[in-house]
Amino acid sequence: MPNRCLRALGTVCLVLAACAPAAHPTQTTPPAPPLGVEGLLSIYAANCAGPEGATACDTSAHFEETFRAELPALRARRDELVSAWMRLLEGGAHAPAYGLAWAGERRALPALRRGLLADRSFYGWESSDAATPEARMRDEQYPSQTARIVALEKLGGGPVREVVALTPAERASLVREAFEPGAPGGPSDVARWLLLRLAPDALAPRTIAPAPPPEPVAVAPELSGFLVTAHAFPQHDSAT
Repeated sequence: MPNRCLRALGTVCLVLAACAPAAHPTQTTPPAPPLGVEGLLSIYAANCAGPEGATACDTSAHFEETFRAELPALRARRDELVSAWMRLLEGGAHAPAYGLAWAGERRALPALRRGLLADRSFYGWESSDAATPEARMRDEQYPSQTARIVALEKLGGGPVREVVALTPAERASLVREAFEPGAPGGPSDVARWLLLRLAPDALAPRTIAPAPPPEPVAVAPELSGFLVTAHAFPQHDSAT
């Protein structure tokens, strides 16, 4: 009897196994293709091209946190990216400055310097005091110039006023432009802000040294008590 039960149970198991649906192999998502240079440049521009780049891309720590997922590809394609960033920088774009600073590309220094001195863009974010001179001189109004300054200081190894080191002609040109009449946020404002960063002493109030006191005049004893007058055009100086 037990043997017959076991045989019957075995038959039932075989029937159930035959009727069960066939198992399908587990489907897996194919890995995404590795990012190419164009894809990396597109992701980079989306994060660093706007004013938000000043906080997302301005230091190596912020840069690598922003691009944590793309970092292996950025490192693997570093030379190709640097070539592309250099072309864009020479064409007038400011955003490549962050990537070139991260890559430690000192060849970018001349182009960064030229771009900084030529850039007259003004962000002009809205606020209750946006039209005041104090608001127009805030760094937040100059994201493209700030990007270049970040790169100049990192690659040049010092403060921007030392890395750029204005020539006398460049300094005089900025001073002239800074005091030209113009609308708020215009080139004169940008030139004034550049001087604050590059040569703040050029904007310091000028003072005129007082004239030295007149030297005493020796008077002969026989003239004592008379008024002696010395005449020099265009003023008259008198002494007794």
